[in-house]
This record gives sequence, structure tokens and C-alpha cells, in this order.
Amino acid sequence: MLQLEVPPYQSVVIVFDAAEDVRVSPPPVYEEELVLKDGWKMSLASSIEYPHFHDEQDISGFTSVGLQYPEFSGFIRYESELTVPAWSRAALVIEDAFEGVEVFINDRSAGIQVAPPFRFDISRLLNQGTNKVRIEVATTLEREQHFSPQNQGSIFAAFIKAPVFQPTGITGEVKIVGQYL
Repeated sequence: MLQLEVPPYQSVVIVFDAAEDVRVSPPPVYEEELVLKDGWKMSLASSIEYPHFHDEQDISGFTSVGLQYPEFSGFIRYESELTVPAWSRAALVIEDAFEGVEVFINDRSAGIQVAPPFRFDISRLLNQGTNKVRIEVATTLEREQHFSPQNQGSIFAAFIKAPVFQPTGITGEVKIVGQYL
């Protein structure tokens, strides 16, 4: 009998093979949590401009970028530095973000995820001491398409009175959880 608990939006691949080739590890238990609130810079790049970002600004928290830039579609980059102790395992957790998220630690990718929960194993990427964190969030084209001059006179635009857009960028808490040696 197989019992399995899968978090929402996550997938599991099960391969049935010889038992001697299978190793099951329990999920890590993290002992410490660092909430990353301060020291972030945010910048933007449309899809065609990527990877050349502009409009860099200091931010004091994570809110929908669509509130400040309602017509923006593209990539939102968040950058910061942090200092961590000597952990044997660590994960970067983003509470909520819209749409695809890629995390870089010290300019090395920790992977891409397109649905919550956004949890990235960064154990092998962290250095003891100061580390550079970069998070890039790719948005959908819904805002760009809605505000496009070519679509303003279309028959579809006539039916859209007040569109309700999804948030853009990181909208939840960002933290690193760690496990000591």
C-alpha cells in the first residue's frame, strides 16, 4: 500500500522498481527562519528588453507591481543581499507571487516554478556569510494586451467594462528557512 500526501499545485512522479534501488528521505525539518523584508531593489524589463532591466527602485515591502504600473507586462527583478549562518540545508520560500518565478543565489539558478508553493532548495548555492539573492518574476501578457492600442477598438474590448487583473510580482512574504549541521 502506498500513502502519499501532495501539497496543492505540486506533482509527484512514482517509479516502481526494485526495492533496493529506492531511497526515501523524510522532508527536512528547518530550525530557523529568516524573513527577508528590508534591503530589496526592484526593477522592470518588458519581454523584448529582457535581460536589460530599468526603473530600479528601493522597495520596503512586496505588493502587486500592477498597482504602480497598471499597464506593465514582462519581468520584475528583486535583488538583495543577506547573511546566513552555517546551515546544512536551506530553502527560499516565497509566500505568493504571480506568475513564473526563478530564484538565483550568487548568480546561480535555484530553478523555476510556475505555481505556489514557491519553495526552492538553495542548500548548495549558499555561502556562509553574505549572499546575493535575485528573484525574477515573469508576468502574463494580459495587461499589455488589454492596454494595447490595437485592441482598444476591437469587438472584445467593447465587452470588457472594468477588467479585474491578477496581481503582478511578489505579493507575499519572502523567507529563508535553514537547518544546522
